[in-house]
Amino acid sequence: MNSDRRAAEDDATIAFVMDDDPLVRRSDLAAVHDGLSGRIDVLSERVDILSDRMTYVESALTQRIAEEGAATRRHFNVMVERVEAAVKIVAEVNLHHDVVLDDHEARLKRIEKTG
Repeated sequence: MNSDRRAAEDDATIAFVMDDDPLVRRSDLAAVHDGLSGRIDVLSERVDILSDRMTYVESALTQRIAEEGAATRRHFNVMVERVEAAVKIVAEVNLHHDVVLDDHEARLKRIEKTG
């Protein structure tokens, strides 16, 4: 019922007759204008609130991304240290095997010369 009254008021604000007697008075138009201005003010406040929220979310995301970047760098550095340690062990074992094989080869050559 309230919406019917509102629809009738909205219709009345735009309806005019052909003679000089308008269906809507200036005071009616001023009231509608004031109502719309109030709605615009409310919407403007809501936009400001949303803007503040977006600023907060942007700040929080920026901080979270920076924290995750730092954590990823720390993890990567740990993994690099582990890989370097593993490569060093492999290189030392390879060098040791090279020395052992050289010793075996030298011994085999001595055996071949004497035998």
